[in-house]
Amino acid sequence: MSGPSGSNTAEEVAAAAAATLTLPQDGKTEKGIRSEAIDNLTRDAEARSSAEKEKAREDEEWLENPAHPRNWSSTKKWTNMAIVSRFPPRY
Repeated sequence: MSGPSGSNTAEEVAAAAAATLTLPQDGKTEKGIRSEAIDNLTRDAEARSSAEKEKAREDEEWLENPAHPRNWSSTKKWTNMAIVSRFPPRY
């Protein structure tokens, strides 16, 4: 296997590389595998962008929601603060 100096010959290196190289068993070519990988990345990016759009829509939804505390009148905010501050602290 090794030459007299302990180094591998080119044929042995090529044989070892061929033994470790695994080819797809379903008949896909390298170009097909790359194309599929690109399609998967594109699909993932589209899913992320639609999820980001949904999150942005949810973040902006509070602007129109009258039940959201930021949309309460000052009187309602202060009334709620007075009620909550009447509770004794729990230690």
